[in-house]
Amino acid sequence: MNEFVIVKFADRRVVLVDDVPQGYNKDESGKDLIKELDTGNRKFALEGENNYTPSEQWVEVKDTDPIDPMKVVFQKVSDDGDDPGNGGAGNGNGPGNGNV
Repeated sequence: MNEFVIVKFADRRVVLVDDVPQGYNKDESGKDLIKELDTGNRKFALEGENNYTPSEQWVEVKDTDPIDPMKVVFQKVSDDGDDPGNGGAGNGNGPGNGNV
């Protein structure tokens, strides 16, 4: 089954799903890009500099909607090493459902 996910991060990065590159999280203008994936428990991470948290997220991807895709969120870590917040996954309609 096809599922739909947006990976949110401040910078433009290549998204890794189960350690396989799936293209950028956003286009050159900064618009979020939707990833089309198979249903299942998926590992999300970002390629490039390790300046985000969490370093990876395991998320059960199911029952998504192309109009309102599931969101997997990574937070940028500030230059001084402080964590500005928690990442999480959800469908935009309530609390996250990611296992971090």
